Amino acid sequence: MSRVKIFLFCILVLFTILGILFWVFWINLKKMDFTPIVNQYTIEFEELQDKLFIETRLWGLTGNHDAIVISSEPISNGVQFSKEKEYVFFNNELFYKKIGIDTLLLRVYHKVEEPEKMSTKVKIVQKEFDLPQEIDDFKINYEKYGFTMVSTILNNK
Repeated sequence: MSRVKIFLFCILVLFTILGILFWVFWINLKKMDFTPIVNQYTIEFEELQDKLFIETRLWGLTGNHDAIVISSEPISNGVQFSKEKEYVFFNNELFYKKIGIDTLLLRVYHKVEEPEKMSTKVKIVQKEFDLPQEIDDFKINYEKYGFTMVSTILNNK
């Protein structure tokens, strides 16, 4: 009979500890800020009288979701992205450089499909990195190559 009492006592202690841990987790979860970290940029093409808008967004419980969106219109639609109207890159950085009066060169990890319904006079050219060494070099020397880095992690306005 005493073994049953000891077993029941251990179960009671276990559930009490689990209840306390759940309560502490729940209280701290309510205090956490889950607001996405958003940065917005504008690239102007004066001669074309056109602009491109870039938004970087970092969100998620652990900040493990990120996206960089390039649009011909100001972006204000939250986490809802339109791949028909916008370039949407699900990674944490890309590099861009204006070429001439009408071209934007993007250095990216992976190309995305060109949006069918994006309305812009700007030619957007995507060029993937070929080798990991090229990425490492670019992260260090992108300014020397005339590029600007856009990152979900850094606020580089």
